[in-house]
Amino acid sequence: MLKRVCGIVALSALLLCLCACAPAEPVSYSVTVACGEEFTEEEAADMLREVVAAVTQNGKTVEEKALAEDSYGFYADFDLVPGEYDVTLKNVPSAYFVEPQTQHVTDTQRNVVFAISKEATVTEQITYSVTVLYPDGRLAEGIAVEFCTTPGQVGAVETCRTAAPTDADGTTSIELPKYGYDIHINDCPDGYAFDRERYKVTPSAPSVTVSLTAAN
Repeated sequence: MLKRVCGIVALSALLLCLCACAPAEPVSYSVTVACGEEFTEEEAADMLREVVAAVTQNGKTVEEKALAEDSYGFYADFDLVPGEYDVTLKNVPSAYFVEPQTQHVTDTQRNVVFAISKEATVTEQITYSVTVLYPDGRLAEGIAVEFCTTPGQVGAVETCRTAAPTDADGTTSIELPKYGYDIHINDCPDGYAFDRERYKVTPSAPSVTVSLTAAN
């Protein structure tokens, strides 16, 4: 009987070890690069095709990638073990400015945007905020809000940044480059939905109150 108990304990310990030691599934981190309006489209494209996004952790290079191009602009996606990383750009001509110089990605902030300009003043950042309400007016806490660049803006590309979940006052805020952003809520509480075509923030109206709707 003792041997059997010891065997069960040993097997349980082995299973726990296997679960604990299993490598974490990679997650996607995204880097988007935009050029200021002083660049022509051809000039920006020619320059960005030479740019490389570099990811480091604790001062050591993890991965480097040349920027890819799609209909929205230039970007690089990295599938990495969840963690905290620094991101920089390489091969940007020395006559141009990169703002910010370094970006930081984490488990909760996986998308970053760099801006390249011919002057060092193109990417002023401001604080945007969103307050989320339930249909009956109650404050909605713990909601993940995305700020997605409104398409068609000069110098901006389509990318989404997720702010910290809303607090007890139903509010979240984030500091972003001075563009307009559409507000998205993808993971609504059960029984609720969100009209992602309805709400946005702009530099002149950086705060907005949004309302969830009852799901059909």
